[in-house]
Amino acid sequence: MLVRLLAPTGRVSFLIRLVLVMLLIGAMNYGRDRYLSPYNGYDGYWNNFFEAAIIAAPFSYLSLAMVGHLNSLQLRLAHLAGTDVLTGLANRRAFMERAGAAVGDGGVFMMIDADHFKMINDRYGHDVGDVFLRAIADHIKSEVRKDDLCARFGGEEFAVFMPQAARADALALGQRLAAGVRVTPEHTAVEVHVTCSVGAAAAGPNEELAAVIRAADQALYQAKAAGRARLVLWDNRPPTDTSSAAA
Repeated sequence: MLVRLLAPTGRVSFLIRLVLVMLLIGAMNYGRDRYLSPYNGYDGYWNNFFEAAIIAAPFSYLSLAMVGHLNSLQLRLAHLAGTDVLTGLANRRAFMERAGAAVGDGGVFMMIDADHFKMINDRYGHDVGDVFLRAIADHIKSEVRKDDLCARFGGEEFAVFMPQAARADALALGQRLAAGVRVTPEHTAVEVHVTCSVGAAAAGPNEELAAVIRAADQALYQAKAAGRARLVLWDNRPPTDTSSAAA
């Protein structure tokens, strides 16, 4: 907290902080000389200030530069700690923290799973599998609303939370995500289409995130059992298969 408070955010900020530090050092030097003036005499404030500036300026500059660098490292580490390296989406831990804070106001949680993904890895290799995972992540990012939360949960599984979402908005998004992505693997002219199974669950006010995730998991299981490439919405009623609308 102290590092973030002291860290400069740009050249102007750096200069302002440097001047403030110099003024503080000058004031402290002035106070010291005033206290010792009966013994050593008094040179005046400006003499105190320039003396402090000459001596302390290089060290003040270096200290502010180090604080700024330390702050940028801390911000980068915090970002990396909450980010999935492969896709650039939030990782599960970061997603759970943010969604857990937002779920109390209601919304829709979605679990997205790439269909037959093992076949992609087995046929084309894990490098191509990674290409598909990034493509799915980009597809999710391009389709969600500005305030929606999305993450890679692990493997070929992704998650989306739509705070305060209307049922119609959730259905429309889930159907677009279920359509999947098309990628042409390197060294082949064949375009490969990977669809997604999507399980969604509506969160009521003050409902716990864990319960909503369990319901979405149930809906995802229903989507896979029904043939994949579809959205199933679970909202405290029998799951709703929307595959016909998606088609």
